[in-house]
Amino acid sequence: MKYIAILLTALSFCTLDVQAQKFGHVNSQLLLDTLPETAVAQAELEAINLEFEKELQLQQADLETLVTQIQAMQADPAVSDFTKQSKISKYESDQQRLQETYTVAQQQLAAKEQELLAPIIEKARQAIKDVGKENGFVYVTI
Repeated sequence: MKYIAILLTALSFCTLDVQAQKFGHVNSQLLLDTLPETAVAQAELEAINLEFEKELQLQQADLETLVTQIQAMQADPAVSDFTKQSKISKYESDQQRLQETYTVAQQQLAAKEQELLAPIIEKARQAIKDVGKENGFVYVTI
């Protein structure tokens, strides 16, 4: 009987410890959105994206001009097949270049986003960790 009383007393202390533990949750996206550094990074990314879009639009306009030229050549029987084929080949290579430019632009934009946002995210994580420790939180979900 004495052992049961000691065991119950020990278990009650264990449950008191569990009840005293604090857990927290932070909406990290909302936190990041409120940081001024995030707004600066987003503005820089938008400027880079606009540059890429301008380049892609120029290449697209060149392609559309080539299409118009090819269509005019197709309708003109005086244009040789060699000339028509060379314009078509140029169109295909320019179209491939446009696709490659788009892919490279997306990769560079993603890399720049990572470069700009990584320190901001790390700063937010560290702040969450510090505030959690300061306020006695055992675990904070992000």
